[in-house]
Amino acid sequence: MKTYLVGGAVRDELLGRKVLERDHVVVGASEREMLRHGFVRVGHAFPVFLHPDTGEEHALARTESKVAPGHTGFEFDASKNVDLVTDLKRRDLTINAMAKDEDGKIIDPYGGRDDLERPWFVECQFSSSQYAKLGMWQRDLPSGVARFATLATLLGENACQALAKRLVPPKRYGRAAALAARYANIVRHWRADDAESICDALVAFASLKPAAARDEVIQVMARVAEIDQATLNARSQAIGALRLDAQSKPPEGREYGLQLRSARVALVKTWLN
Repeated sequence: MKTYLVGGAVRDELLGRKVLERDHVVVGASEREMLRHGFVRVGHAFPVFLHPDTGEEHALARTESKVAPGHTGFEFDASKNVDLVTDLKRRDLTINAMAKDEDGKIIDPYGGRDDLERPWFVECQFSSSQYAKLGMWQRDLPSGVARFATLATLLGENACQALAKRLVPPKRYGRAAALAARYANIVRHWRADDAESICDALVAFASLKPAAARDEVIQVMARVAEIDQATLNARSQAIGALRLDAQSKPPEGREYGLQLRSARVALVKTWLN
């Protein structure tokens, strides 16, 4: 049984900030062993315990599997076979996926220490409460566009555009950030009364160039909306490709644009009902 300091406490120590909460991961232990050592269980969804002397939280190393929408839709495995690196992999950010052992050694399997030096992090100086909202440096978002687009959903369009000017390549990052920031709240709620705004978002995603950047922004938006990425991508492409029936006499100019928009909004409504 080994205990590690993890997450925000390690991050803040490396940043020279005051550590407000100290969370620990325990590897190679069972719930029965924790109770036998005097720990008090407080977690309901998964095994979390309070230390008998310090009162600090100690959680068994675990994995998570998404099985349903929302923040409660997870299944957990907290068996003795879950090692430290596997537990750290499930965390929201690489800067929160670091640990420190009892000898003071930093365990950093996903490059969190390097990410603390990234330009966006130094520029923005996020507060502790914002870290959990970013979800930005996960290893399944390998590209800078996807990461920066996720950042945009937190900072907003203007802040991201300003930051993009300091990064390379600014046009690719900036356009993706602008779309992500502009439509994040719309996509997040995905409601029928927002059909026109959702239509605008899907058209904008479909027109984003290059195609790789479009796919990455849609990946981020799918997470925000808790919608399957393939579904969101298909709907965006369907909206972007929609044209009026060519067999009838086609309207011209502004009239055509208005009718095409109405047809697109009607299609979006069928997905929302």
